[in-house]
Amino acid sequence: MDKLRPKPARVKLPERPATFAEFGLDMKPYFTLYKDHDRPATFAHFGVDVERERPLVDTVVGPYRKWFNINRREKVFLVTGTVSLLVTLGLTIDRLVASDKATPYFTFALLLVVNIVFCLFYMFHAILLEHPHELFVFAFSIAALFIYCIANFVETLEDGLDIVKLVRLIVMCVFGTFNMVYGMYLGTMYHRQRNLIFRTVGANINLQALCGNMYLFSDLLKFNIQLETSMVILVLDDGIYLNTNMEKIVLGLGLPVTLIWNILGFLAIRYENKLLVGLFLLTCWVLPVYTTYKFVDVSFLWKTWTEHSQKVLPSCILVCGILGILVRVFLVVVVVHLSQNFGHGLGGKVFGAKKLSRPGLRLRGLERRPMSWPRARAFPNKRWTLSWYKHQREKHRRANRSATLTGLS
Repeated sequence: MDKLRPKPARVKLPERPATFAEFGLDMKPYFTLYKDHDRPATFAHFGVDVERERPLVDTVVGPYRKWFNINRREKVFLVTGTVSLLVTLGLTIDRLVASDKATPYFTFALLLVVNIVFCLFYMFHAILLEHPHELFVFAFSIAALFIYCIANFVETLEDGLDIVKLVRLIVMCVFGTFNMVYGMYLGTMYHRQRNLIFRTVGANINLQALCGNMYLFSDLLKFNIQLETSMVILVLDDGIYLNTNMEKIVLGLGLPVTLIWNILGFLAIRYENKLLVGLFLLTCWVLPVYTTYKFVDVSFLWKTWTEHSQKVLPSCILVCGILGILVRVFLVVVVVHLSQNFGHGLGGKVFGAKKLSRPGLRLRGLERRPMSWPRARAFPNKRWTLSWYKHQREKHRRANRSATLTGLS
């Protein structure tokens, strides 16, 4: 008989998610006391500083590391490098002011000042962005400064011992060697870790390789600016006095043309524009032509220089010219490789993309598309056409009419 009795139906409780109150947590004060009326609650209302926890800061020229994210070894490198380079810069400016402006010594001191400023920029920019190639360029520039200081000290040793140049040489021997070796070590570490590249493009190996090439291209552009600026300064053979019209033209147009060409290359990669890449490649012959002209000029005048001091600046011209041509060849190769892989949006990720302060504004400008495109994922096989809308409108109209007639009857 018990088996024949109907079992009582189960009472289904309404399904709802668990709340904080069921666990004894009263979250209402947090949403009533700290919540604004015009915006939802954020992590800052609960004491969580999201901006401080972010290791990178998005800027116009790309993501930068925050100061608290720099470790102790990098801070030691920055402090020692800054102090030594500033001391060397001060001593060089002292020699620049004291030297005669109509002599090659003025040109040599001005060349040292420009390269020291570039070294300071390389050091901070490479640490904040974790650019390994820029640290390698920094180490090479320190070695070039070291050679410059030795050559200048030996050249003027015949006229008497210069205490300022001796102190500058000692500073470069002690701190310059440390900065060069430590910069190579940090550059090798950045190249192996690739932390910034991983944070920028993720774990995709192909995108990481393209991102690394973009960083290499930007670093080569900076090094190219340094070499071309040095070539323009080396036009001043007799200090600030210009002897020929060619020197006046190079000094007047050299720096503007250099900046325009390098900015053109940066914009071509930043916006992934093949038209700008074409203009960049079509104008890449300017520096090699001028460098070839300087090589021919130096080769004709080399035999007329009998003293060793007269061959120092021409030797610098040869070194800067050869390096400038090599760097420009690398720039052409890298930009051709990058232009063949445009379309991944890496320019905005690597060099910084302009973000809207109100993301909701993107919804106002909906793209125009045919009416036959699907608009809802709930009906993947349904095609929302204009005839379907007319059919639905007529269906609702008939239903409303029948309901009205039923009510009247």
